[in-house]
Amino acid sequence: MSITWTLWLFFVPMAYTFYRTFLQWAYWRGAFRTRLLLRQYPWQMYEAPESGIGNIPGVRNGYAWLKFPNPEMSDQQVTMVMHSHVRSVWWGGRLGKRAKAERKAQVREIWFAGDPRFAAVLAVPGPRRLYVIHQRPSYNPGLPADAHGAGPQALELARRAGIRVPDVSSIGP
Repeated sequence: MSITWTLWLFFVPMAYTFYRTFLQWAYWRGAFRTRLLLRQYPWQMYEAPESGIGNIPGVRNGYAWLKFPNPEMSDQQVTMVMHSHVRSVWWGGRLGKRAKAERKAQVREIWFAGDPRFAAVLAVPGPRRLYVIHQRPSYNPGLPADAHGAGPQALELARRAGIRVPDVSSIGP
């Protein structure tokens, strides 16, 4: 009997190990983004912000969204969309209109660290519910960086938090 059967026995665990190794880079990148955001922005608490799933312009059906006040214009709301991600499933199950009352209660109090025009870290009381949410141009190099009407100080703070924003000198006074 040849020993090649052992190669087949270890092939599946070895293939899974390679898959997890490559996947780990994405987890590390997310952890470093979270760390940068939390170093620059303090936590704020919002009680039951406006939220839902789809049904507003610019948000695809099935995507959960939250609205937070614009830091420079408190009368305006900025919509942040939870694009397709493993962690967005948990949030989407609690933000929708059909969610049961006990599930909605889990997201009644939301902790927020960041600028809704660019990126933020969301959390709720309890373990393992941290979520990094961002506007598409903030981390996507294929899209042009957008200032979202932010002033030079907000842009500089976002840049220090690792967010891709346009150069402050190109914005003007």
